[in-house]
Amino acid sequence: MTQAGSLRTGPGRHDGSGKVARPVKFNPEACERFLKALQMGAYPEVAARFAGWSPRTYYRIKRGHSPAHAAFRADMERVENELELRVVGTLLKAAFSDPRWAVDFLERRFPERWRKQRPDWPEESGAAAAAATPPDEVVLDLALVDEIVPRLLEAGRQERGDPPGASPESFEMPPPGGPSGPESPR
Repeated sequence: MTQAGSLRTGPGRHDGSGKVARPVKFNPEACERFLKALQMGAYPEVAARFAGWSPRTYYRIKRGHSPAHAAFRADMERVENELELRVVGTLLKAAFSDPRWAVDFLERRFPERWRKQRPDWPEESGAAAAAATPPDEVVLDLALVDEIVPRLLEAGRQERGDPPGASPESFEMPPPGGPSGPESPR
């Protein structure tokens, strides 16, 4: 005689007692349905329902240790890779005819070179503090101010026609909304 549960004669298991046990859920038909749904782009939990499994059963099957379970995991990986390649191929085909898709692909595939430089994306160099600065707040670099102010004063002096050695103190600011120079009509 055989041990209970080892004899399979139909859709369920028989232990010789005449009672039929619950059908095995991990069978070739259910695996095929699962893989077909996965191939169509379904999430694994949705594909499991399509195959007749609960998500819990799916995860139990996925953790299985038998050669059949290992083959199932390999088939899952193969199907997911094929799906990704088909979708990437479709996107690249669209990218060759529409520049928006091309830019989108480049931004995602090569973000270090192609992503849009936006202030809400801190760089790897630790610029998180700069990204957190509110947009209406101005942050001044004092070294840059020290370099630019003399140039601006000199450009203003030249524009007014002041003599080359005139000091910046001799310049008087016009009143707000007032004339900007001697030639302004008032």
